[in-house]
This record gives sequence, C-alpha cells and structure tokens, in this order.
Amino acid sequence: MAHDVVKIVLRMFNDMFSVVYFFWPMKDQKTGAIQKCAGFFVLLGMIVTVWPEHMWPYLQVETVAARFAIRCVITFLYLVLLKEGKIAKKLYLVLLLTIIYTNFTNIFMASPFIEFRTEETPVFSNSVVNVIFVHLVQFIVLYLMLRLVRKECEFNSERKNNTFFIGIYLFISLVIIYMKQSMKFRYDYQNTFHALSEMSIYYYALVVLVLAAVVVMERFSKTEGKRRELEVMLSLQNYRYQALMEREKIETKLRCLQHDMKNHLLAIQKMADDNTQVKSYIKQMQKELEETTLAAETGNRVIDGLMAEKLQWAQEQGIRMNVNMDLRQSGFIKEIDLCAIVSNAVDNAIEASIQVRDEDKRRIYIKAGTVQGYLVFRFMNYFENDLVMDGERLVSSKIDDKLHGIGILSIGYALDKYHGSYSAEVDDNHYFVLKIVMPVP
Repeated sequence: MAHDVVKIVLRMFNDMFSVVYFFWPMKDQKTGAIQKCAGFFVLLGMIVTVWPEHMWPYLQVETVAARFAIRCVITFLYLVLLKEGKIAKKLYLVLLLTIIYTNFTNIFMASPFIEFRTEETPVFSNSVVNVIFVHLVQFIVLYLMLRLVRKECEFNSERKNNTFFIGIYLFISLVIIYMKQSMKFRYDYQNTFHALSEMSIYYYALVVLVLAAVVVMERFSKTEGKRRELEVMLSLQNYRYQALMEREKIETKLRCLQHDMKNHLLAIQKMADDNTQVKSYIKQMQKELEETTLAAETGNRVIDGLMAEKLQWAQEQGIRMNVNMDLRQSGFIKEIDLCAIVSNAVDNAIEASIQVRDEDKRRIYIKAGTVQGYLVFRFMNYFENDLVMDGERLVSSKIDDKLHGIGILSIGYALDKYHGSYSAEVDDNHYFVLKIVMPVP
C-alpha cells in the first residue's frame, strides 16, 4: 500500500513539475488568489493519465491518443488561467511540452529501461526505497530534457508562424503516440517482455530524433525572430542616423544664425541709447537665446548633436541629465554604430526615468572616456521596475511587444563588431547601471 501511494505521489510530482517549470519564464496574468489556485488545481487532472493499465488499457492506440489529448487540455487550461499570451501561442507551447513529456516517457518503454521503470529488476530490496530511486532517475531525465528545449524557446514574444509550428508538432505528436502504442504491444501485463534488443535500438534512435527535431525547430524559430528584429532595428537605425545628419547640418546653420543674432542685438542695444523699454526687451531676447542652447561637448560632432536632442527631451520630461563624455578616442567606431550605442542607451534611461513617480529621483548620469586602453561608457538612472532577463539577454520593460528589447539588441549588435561587451545591474540605491566596454585598437 505504501509503495503504491508513494508511486502515485511521485508520478504526480513529475507531471506538475514539468508544467510549472517549463512555463516559468512566461509572464503571469494579474489574477486573484482564486484564479491562481484554480490554475494549479487543474493540474491535478493529470491523475487521469496515470490510471492503472488494467483500468485504461494502453494496448489500444485510441487510449494512448486520449491520454495525450487530456494532458494537452489540462496544460492549456493552466496557461489560460495563469499565463499571458495569445491562444495560438499557448496551443503551440502546450503541444511542445506534451511532446517532450511523452517522448520522455517513451524512453522508459523499451528494454532495458522498461524493466527498471516497472521494477521487475529492482535496485533496492525495499520496495518504497526502490520506487523513490526509480522516480528520482526519471525526474533527472525529465529535467534535462525540459531544460534543453526551454532555453531555445521564446516565451514572451509573439511569432507570426504559430500555425505552421502547430501543424508540424501535430505530426510529431502522431509519431510519438504510435511509438508508445507500438512498444506497448510488445509488452503484456503478465510481466513478460517480448521486445527485441534490435527493436529497442531503432526505438531509442527515434526518441533521440524527435528530441533533436524539436530543439532544432525551436532554435530555428528563435534565430529567425532575432533576424527579423535585427532587420527592423537596422532600418530604424539607418533612418535615425540620416535624420541625425540632417539635424546636424541644420543646427550648424542655426548656431551661425544664433551667433549673428547676438551681435545684432548688441548693436541694436547700443543704438537704443537711453530707451529702457527697448534695452529690457533686448536683454530678455538674449536670455532666451542662451536658454535654448543645450549642448554637451563630447569631442564627437555627431554625438554632440545627438546629446543636444536628448538633453532637450529630458528637460521637457523634467529629468535632470548629467553628461560627462570624452569621445576623442572613438574614431575607430563608425558613426552609425556609435549613434546606435549612445542613442539606445540614453533612450532607455529617459524612458525608464519617465516612469519614476518621484520627480526628485528623475536623474540620469552619463559618463564616457578612455580607461587603460578601453573606451568605457556608464549610464545610470533610477529604476523602479525589476530587471528582467530572458536567458542571458536583457529584456526591455517597454509596453510595445513588437519593439520588445530592440534597443538592447541594437547595442549588442553594434558592440559585436568591435569585440565589446555590456553588463547591466541594479545597485543598492536602485539605480540601473549599464556599462559598455570596447577595446581601443
């Protein structure tokens, strides 16, 4: 009795762990306690799929398919109740997980592992200890398979070809359902195993092939998604660069005009003699001219123009920006790449600062210069959200999913050309710190 209870508890733990662990990176819905409890409670429905074989015989192919379908439905309900995302995305992920789990169970359907799973050849004499050991081994195999596939998945971004992947995974589902049912035909329930070792070799080769196909498809999808993001990012970056160059030309003319205007005002002021009203008006115009000059001297004319634009944006949003940049040694970087690095980092800092409710904390500190043969950038801003990582990738907190993380991706893409790197952290004072380092040739 104790053996059977432990067995069913451990089996249910593996089932529930596979769902919770695999979908952990997905964004949670903002739901109440009742809906959250319902989401986890629905996973108990997995117990239907572990009923004893004599109650629900595996020798019928429709039974194997029914168990597969039930797992899909239960997992889908869990996602609907607890996780964000579109229906097509959830269906695709449900199929993916169910394929992984069924493929995992298929490992223990052929000799010699089926004797290990059914405890026909026990490792320990104590039946309870033995069933714990068997499920511990199964748990390790399951964890490794889930981890292998999960790191290739994009859980929080939408893909355009979900329907295509659902179709492919439906086909793979039919294959593994047939695999499982065919191996059950070679095993009777009087504990006599009839499968040949040669069949086991082919069977395990197919198990490995299914897992490899899933990993390759997920990696391909992830790579394609990044490629599309890069294409969008490069188009936007080229547009911004051309606009910046045009702005730089216009600002050069405006600076000349501003300089001439100051001289004209001085001449008019001298000619005004004792007219107090005219002099007061001229002084007011001179003051306004000075206030409109927001400049940062960086040693790079393009970045000077860029920072003038960012300083004005920050000022309009009530953000104080302290800029101390020495880019005289940045000549080895193409201007378009330097603009991509600086503009995206500053944009992220300003956008994060806009969300800060306390206006006194809306501060940005930017520092850049050459240190021991490296060009080092440091961007700091107060940060109220949590730092989100998708694997090793820093994820943006922007609401727009289509532009999700493109700024960070753009920085990384530009840094790769110059063997540079970046690191991000939130310090003890809750300041987000982005540090960028590039070796100076």
